[in-house]
Amino acid sequence: MRPVELSENAVSWLNAYRFRCGNMRTGRTANWQAATGKGIKWIQDGMRHTFCSNWLAFHEKIDRLVLISGHDSVDTMWRHYYKGTTKADATAFWNLYPPAINPENVVSFPTTAVA
Repeated sequence: MRPVELSENAVSWLNAYRFRCGNMRTGRTANWQAATGKGIKWIQDGMRHTFCSNWLAFHEKIDRLVLISGHDSVDTMWRHYYKGTTKADATAFWNLYPPAINPENVVSFPTTAVA
């Protein structure tokens, strides 16, 4: 089991997503299916790679990243994620928050538009 430490902005994105989509698992599946229908290609492990690159650039603690990510090799992590992004970009990444949600102004729509 890996330790999970969610950043403040990650929690805010998860809450915003849950507010808009309801169930996290079914909402995620519907989003993937809708994106695939629009020709969007998902990069395999892209979210994990983005997290690791930004986490390492921001925190600068490779040993901790190895534990968090579930890898067993510091060398592998270093080769793949060291200098994957700049400290400034990583700081911007960890300070990215969803727009404020005003429940009175939110209207739910189906995942695909009807023409």
